[in-house]
Amino acid sequence: MSAFLDENGELVTVSETNKLPVTTYPNTKTSAIEAAVIGKLYKAWATAPATTAKYSAVQIWNPVGSGVTLVVATATCYNSAGTMKWYPLLNQTKLTGADGFIVNLKADGGASNFQILKEELAARTANNSLGISVSSVTPNGTVLLIGNEYYTIPEGWGLRYEGETVNVGMNLITMIIEYENT
Repeated sequence: MSAFLDENGELVTVSETNKLPVTTYPNTKTSAIEAAVIGKLYKAWATAPATTAKYSAVQIWNPVGSGVTLVVATATCYNSAGTMKWYPLLNQTKLTGADGFIVNLKADGGASNFQILKEELAARTANNSLGISVSSVTPNGTVLLIGNEYYTIPEGWGLRYEGETVNVGMNLITMIIEYENT
C-alpha cells in the first residue's frame, strides 16, 4: 500500500480515486522546446575564411565561470571550396579569433554565456579527443549535417572543427542549448 502527504500535510492512501500527484516542470537539459520557451536555445554562425597555407578552424567555446553547460544538438557545416574532411575535437584549447554571431531563438531571451571563435591554424591538432578520425567528407556547396550526436561542452571546454585542407574556408551553423549548472 502506498501513501502520500496532501497539500494539508495529511497522509492519504493511494487508490483509484486518490491518485499519486505528479508535478511537471520545464527541463532545458532534455528538451530543446523547453529551452526555447524559457530563452536558452541559441543559433550560432561562424565563418573561418580560406587563408593561404593555413587550416581553417571554428569553435564553440564555453568559458570558465560561465555557470552553464552547453549541448550542441545539431551543426550544419559548409566548405568554401573543394572537398574537405572535418575533424571534431572537444578540448580545453581556446581558439584566438572572435567571429560569427549568436541569436537567442526567443524574442525576449537573454544573451548567451558562450562564444563562437575561429582561427587560421599553421598545423592541425595531432590527436582527435573525440576518438573519431574523420567526421565526414563534404564537397563545396553540400552540407555536412551533424545531428543527434549531442556534444556536451562543460565550462572551460570547446567543441572545434578543424579542416584537413589548407586554403579552404569553413562555415558553421549550429543550434545550442544552454542550461545552468546546479
